[in-house]
Amino acid sequence: MLHLSLKITKPKYITAFCFVLFLTNIVFMWRCFYWYNTSCLWKKTIQSLEDSASMMSYAEVKDAAWTSNYTVPKEMPLTILQREAEKNGLYLETIHIKEDRSYFYDIVLEGTYYSLIYFLNAVEKEAPCIRIELQSVETGQENLKIKMTAYILSGL
Repeated sequence: MLHLSLKITKPKYITAFCFVLFLTNIVFMWRCFYWYNTSCLWKKTIQSLEDSASMMSYAEVKDAAWTSNYTVPKEMPLTILQREAEKNGLYLETIHIKEDRSYFYDIVLEGTYYSLIYFLNAVEKEAPCIRIELQSVETGQENLKIKMTAYILSGL
């Protein structure tokens, strides 16, 4: 009788083990797909930013009449860049005035692709005299690390 009861209970354990193994494989496959998909999205985002960097940095000014008599206080560009970065959810790591040129700023930001786009649009709207040239875009664990140079047209 004891021998019979072992034969009956063994398939239940095997079935339960196979079910747990099946669920583990499903979760593992989903995580692999998720990681792969995220990696592909980061690559597409970086490629898109690198492709559009030349367009963003060399865009022509439509109405350049204001550049001849437009002067900018030195505090204003820094204030605008800091305010717009904070407003659009970007973490401003560093901002430095280049030593050889007082109207050039090296900026390092950290944030998402969408925050960067909103930041660029807001800076263009708030201060059309500031032009931004993307230097590099690197991926972090959750965010992009964006290095750029901003310059003021009236100081050139």
